[in-house]
Amino acid sequence: MAIDMNADIGKIFKGLFSKNTAKTQADVKVNPYKNIMIGGASVVGVVLLYLIFIFLPKQDELATKFGQVNQISQLNAEIVSLGQEVLLAKDLLVKRKSTFEQMSKLFLAQGGLDKLYRYISHLALTHKIMISKLKQISDKPVFQLVSVVDPNETLIDGGEIGGDEVSFEPPPPVMEENDSSTPKAVAFYRLMVQLDVSGNFLSWSKFRRDLAKMDKIIVIESEHIKLVKSEKEQGRVAVNLVLAAYRWPANDNEKYVKEENDSEGLYEY
Repeated sequence: MAIDMNADIGKIFKGLFSKNTAKTQADVKVNPYKNIMIGGASVVGVVLLYLIFIFLPKQDELATKFGQVNQISQLNAEIVSLGQEVLLAKDLLVKRKSTFEQMSKLFLAQGGLDKLYRYISHLALTHKIMISKLKQISDKPVFQLVSVVDPNETLIDGGEIGGDEVSFEPPPPVMEENDSSTPKAVAFYRLMVQLDVSGNFLSWSKFRRDLAKMDKIIVIESEHIKLVKSEKEQGRVAVNLVLAAYRWPANDNEKYVKEENDSEGLYEY
């Protein structure tokens, strides 16, 4: 290969520089997305910084708030349930109050013992029964043990409610050893009345029947009937009765009293 020694060195360098400049311009034309790539990388970097320094640290707080939001529906359901329970409790209270008022009418009110005496005297006069003795022999408190009633029960203290009629029989006493020096809550008082009468047995049967019709609780604790021999009157009997009636405490002093040795015991109701 022959080399031309007469070549212009300046032209050669100029050609080299001119060639490089053309190549640079070509490179610029070949990479038109360079700015887009830089912008995309910047966006990715900003997103990564947001995730690292802002989003991830707040995940616990966001989870807590999300749980609180989920609890709102549960709390609303509980509020509705409690509202229904309150309505049921109010309805039960109204029923219990009505029951208590009906039961209260079966107990002797203040001065009720005199009313009982007048009622017995009226029956004796009506059925021609002679009263030889009518007196109160005791007035003792009956202490309460518990006062919880199952709302699902239809029976109340041995009594049954049906329509407008209420039947009630005091439950048997539950004896329990307690410190007699401590005042105890009184459920009610039990009055014992002795009644001695005489007359025709048929008249006595009618007297006893009408005594049970009184609008108060009257329980015959004991009854002893003795035939009286008489030439003038056949079928004459002498009867010794012990009646029990009940009353509420008349005042605050009677609501809590000390238990005596001859107490009637504790009633569970």
